[in-house]
Parts: sequence; C-alpha cells; structure tokens
Amino acid sequence: MTLRTYFHQLRQLQHPGYFGSIAGGPPLDDMFSVTQGAHEVKISFATEDELTECIIRIRVTETGERMAHKTRYQQHILPTVLRGDSSPVFTHNDFQRKNVMVHSPMGRQSLSTTQ
Repeated sequence: MTLRTYFHQLRQLQHPGYFGSIAGGPPLDDMFSVTQGAHEVKISFATEDELTECIIRIRVTETGERMAHKTRYQQHILPTVLRGDSSPVFTHNDFQRKNVMVHSPMGRQSLSTTQ
C-alpha cells in the first residue's frame, strides 16, 4: 500500500460529530494547549464556526497590538478558508516527514514514491 492509500482510507472514516482529538478533547495542536488563550479550551468544537472563532480569539490574545493587522486579516479570511462542504473528514493533524516511517522490504535497493 502507498501512503496515498492510507490517507484515502483515513478520509473514509465517518466524522465523529466534532472537531478535535480522537479522544474527544480539543485539537492536538500547540495553539490549543500552550498558548495564553488555550486555558479556556477544554473540549472539542461542535462546529467549524466554533473552531474558527476560537482560533481567532487565541490569535488576538497571543499577538496583541503588535500584530493587530495580521489578526484583522485572519478574522476576515479564516471563516472563508476553513469553511468546508459539510462533509468533514478524519485526517492526521501533524503530517510531517519526521512523523512518517517507511519500511523497505528486504533486498530492495531503492524506494519510489507515487503521486
């Protein structure tokens, strides 16, 4: 199986009815755990709007006046960018090269990726 296949399978899982961690808590991202505004985030979000509003609230708390222009931009753009088509999908929240392990079959000299 390819990595693409695994992610396709992840996206086929039924939406649990909230936006957050697999255990039902807030999303597993530093924004919701180590920032100044994170202390108020204890549970998952029922809607995309709740998630977006919380992200903006945390950004305002974190950046203050020094980055007010960026926060105003995010207040304008995030509700549009994070708006889905009412069919959320399960996904990996921290997909980075360092989080992917590849096991090469014995005797194989090279690995190839498919796109």
